[in-house]
Amino acid sequence: MLLHTLSALTRLHELEFGTEKGTVRMDIERIRCEHEISQTVLKRYNILVERYGKTALVPIENNICTGCNIKQPNTGPIEVSPQIYQCSHCGRLLYYPDDLYEDSKP
Repeated sequence: MLLHTLSALTRLHELEFGTEKGTVRMDIERIRCEHEISQTVLKRYNILVERYGKTALVPIENNICTGCNIKQPNTGPIEVSPQIYQCSHCGRLLYYPDDLYEDSKP
């Protein structure tokens, strides 16, 4: 089953920072998620993980980055991939939580 890029990125983030570590199944799932994400987004994500750790990917709430708590410009955050954005202040990757649920609709 192919994942949408946002779903793959959020799942990769869960695998990276979740409580379970090091199972073969998780390693296979991590590789599968990485293949679903463009190299540009994956590279940016890995750089941000080094800088921000588990807050490299955060949701947008009320047009505010939940990583740095800065309101995004009225034009919205910068879109780096469909449904994946970048905070105009701190550079973290952002997503709208409702977009995750739209992925799962038939």
